Amino acid sequence: MIALLLAFASMIVLAVYAQFRIAPGKKRLPMQWSATGQVRWDAPRLIALAFIPGIAVVVVLILAFTGIGRIWELVMIAWLLVISQGFHLWLVHRNIDNPKP
Repeated sequence: MIALLLAFASMIVLAVYAQFRIAPGKKRLPMQWSATGQVRWDAPRLIALAFIPGIAVVVVLILAFTGIGRIWELVMIAWLLVISQGFHLWLVHRNIDNPKP
């Protein structure tokens, strides 16, 4: 259970860090890229930063309340989503620094 709470806390820390450190002047952040690296669509900053943590909460709650997932499975899913959020933020940071035409 502690590992699950740490995963959610890590998502919050990543989102807050990104809010202040990744492209602070941008109102919209990229959400999807093509195979060539061009941004396909973007979202308002708050939605972009809260998207993966929101998905994580919904998925873990659904699995927990339906009894489908055991605790170690929920922890694993939550930490995979932390990694996904980190990867998304890395892509955003990389795109802001070196945008593709």
